[in-house]
Amino acid sequence: MAVAALSPWPSSPAALEAARACLGEAIGATGDSTIDRLGSTAAALVERHAPAAPQAVKNEAVIRCAGWLRSAPSSGKADSTIGPMSATYSPARYAALRHSGAMSLLAPWKVRRAGLAG
Repeated sequence: MAVAALSPWPSSPAALEAARACLGEAIGATGDSTIDRLGSTAAALVERHAPAAPQAVKNEAVIRCAGWLRSAPSSGKADSTIGPMSATYSPARYAALRHSGAMSLLAPWKVRRAGLAG
């Protein structure tokens, strides 16, 4: 797999091709429009959460987040059947950073601010 900077999502043609190849191979996606959509969304979330994280950590966070977004159900409900019982539930479609594990990777570089108490 080619190593490319995935966050922030690149805009130059050469860097964009390298990022598409890297992310597409990592999450098993094909098609530039799908990879661009997932990559740019995941990169924006990573940059907003921890812009000072090292590039290798941001890359892994983008891969995890984009992979989770790709596999997340598009509808709001899912069905589950176990033996004679079945249930319809709403899976956690939100908080992609948290559910993908990317948030815990970025945690050491998250800037936390204290408010004025009292």
